Amino acid sequence: MLIEELQNLHSSKLIDEISLITAFVLSLTISYIIFPKIIYISFKKNLVSDLNERSSHVNKTPTLGGISIFIAIMLTLSFYCSYFESKNYSSLSASLIILFFMGVKDDVLVLTARKKFFGQIIAALIVIIISDVRIKNLHGLFGIEDLNYIVSVLLSLFTYIFMINAYNLIDGIDGLAGSIGILFSLVIGICFYYIDEIFYAVISFSLMGALLAFLYYNFSKYQKIFMGDTGSMIVGFLISYLSILFISNPEITIGNVSFSNLPIIVMSLFFYPLIDTIRIFSLRLFILKKSPFLADSNHMHHRLLSLRLTHKEITFLISFLTLLLFFSSLTLNLLNINIQFTCIMAMGVTYFSLPFILYHLFIKKNEIKIV
Repeated sequence: MLIEELQNLHSSKLIDEISLITAFVLSLTISYIIFPKIIYISFKKNLVSDLNERSSHVNKTPTLGGISIFIAIMLTLSFYCSYFESKNYSSLSASLIILFFMGVKDDVLVLTARKKFFGQIIAALIVIIISDVRIKNLHGLFGIEDLNYIVSVLLSLFTYIFMINAYNLIDGIDGLAGSIGILFSLVIGICFYYIDEIFYAVISFSLMGALLAFLYYNFSKYQKIFMGDTGSMIVGFLISYLSILFISNPEITIGNVSFSNLPIIVMSLFFYPLIDTIRIFSLRLFILKKSPFLADSNHMHHRLLSLRLTHKEITFLISFLTLLLFFSSLTLNLLNINIQFTCIMAMGVTYFSLPFILYHLFIKKNEIKIV
């Protein structure tokens, strides 16, 4: 009897692993095939970005990459939803469709910030209220455990809106937004696999597949494409959706080690968008005295460009620092969660300030002129 149970467990795990690999490959293949079509249509209909003083590129580039990301993810999830019988699929797809059409309109015709926020609020409320995908417990962070329903809904709504727009703000150079999305979806997907939430792992791996195909074209010299607001809103929404589902678990066990600091793990993976958004909003409000929603070139990745780093070098550097912060969060698991929060904040600020510290210590000291 025990042998049969072990065999069934092994067989089930094998099916789960095949499902994840298939989801990744299917999403990667679909998006890889669709991207050239979107690029061709974009040039044919002149749906390309205009060059301005904020541009870090020298050629006009299509901005509708989010269409391919959306199609790849939706087709992949449609293929799996009946198998896993997920009750959350219908509300998730409804939210993604709203963000998709709103993003396409913004990429083609431009939407006001008010209309975008309204659409994001509707998309978030659909999954919060219908599927109950919300933050219900802070695991002792700031001394807070369970949240009452109203506070939970409001905090969850703020989290969705903040993470969507924070992710959108880092989409300023080649590869950066895609790489952060891939790192996040890989780690969270593996974690969902270990706690047997396979449908959520499938979402993570399908997102990773679509973003990997996007990176190929985003770095291309001859078939370059941007994800645009369509892509950044969809990916940002999925990251926030998966984050909230992830921290809804009391803990995860990998091997013989249990991790209960799930909010800290999410924070470490999303730290760069988090700190860049806080920094840029503070700078615009208190120093520049202007609207925090007006675009400028004061993001951290823009500052790194001024140090003569290339897009690929900046993307690699920020991805490496994100991974370093993630592994740091794992080592802090046994500490009090508030101490972990303080440590990760201090480490994150230090890690992402390091390039500027080194610049002032070595380059500026030697009086090398930076363009």
